[in-house]
Formats: sequence, C-alpha cells, structure tokens
Amino acid sequence: MTKRWPCIVVTMLCSLLAAATSAFAQATEADAVKQTLENFGNAISARDLELLLSFIADDAQIDSRAAGKKVNKQEYREAMARALRNIDGAQLRNLKVTFKDADNVVVDGEAYIRAGGQMNASYNQWRLQKRDGKWLIIESKYK
Repeated sequence: MTKRWPCIVVTMLCSLLAAATSAFAQATEADAVKQTLENFGNAISARDLELLLSFIADDAQIDSRAAGKKVNKQEYREAMARALRNIDGAQLRNLKVTFKDADNVVVDGEAYIRAGGQMNASYNQWRLQKRDGKWLIIESKYK
C-alpha cells in the first residue's frame, strides 16, 4: 500500500496541473473574446464600417436596430453604412463570457450607443465562434 502513495500523489498533481492549465487557457480565451467585442464597439465609435464588419462571420445573423430586424452580414453592412453617420460613440460593458465548448461562446452584456446627443442602452447577447484562430460574431440578439 505504501508503494502506491507516490503514484497516487503524482496522479493527483498531474490532474491538478491539467485543470489549472485548462482554466488558464479558458481565461485567456475569455479575454480574447472580450477584446473582440470591445474592438467591435471601438469600430462603431470610429465609424469604420470595414473594421466593424471584420468582426462578423460571413454567415452571421445580427439583430440590428439600424435595420429594424435580424439581418445577414450584407444587410447589416447596408444598414450600418447609413447609421454610422449619426453615431457619436459606442461602448460595450459588463461582458460575461460563457463557454459552450472550446470554439463557441455566448456573451451577455450591455451596449451603449451615443447618437444625436442621446445615449441608448440595450442588453445584448452575442454568440461568437473561433474560426481560423479568430473569434467572430456569428449571432447577436437583444435581450
């Protein structure tokens, strides 16, 4: 029995190390997801349509107030080309990342859009997917 203790201890330490490594990797990915959404908001503030669209997957479905409905990326492009002229700034806050698996997350948070001297707030949910090493928005909806 005493000969087994070193094996048991080593196995437990390896398990703890693997769990810690996994938690660190997930925290790093959560930061990357948040950075993607923050950059998305910054692109809105900068009125940079091409940069804004670079954070959205080609097959995405975006719930858009500018379009008045859920739209595909091309329809979102058209709606935002008009809307960005009137937007003075955007911030995304209180982003909570939930992993569905290693390449799919759901993020709940608040969006604040300043336009025409007024601040509009909304609660949103974004689904992002990691494709070719980059986190992309694949769906958004208002909550």
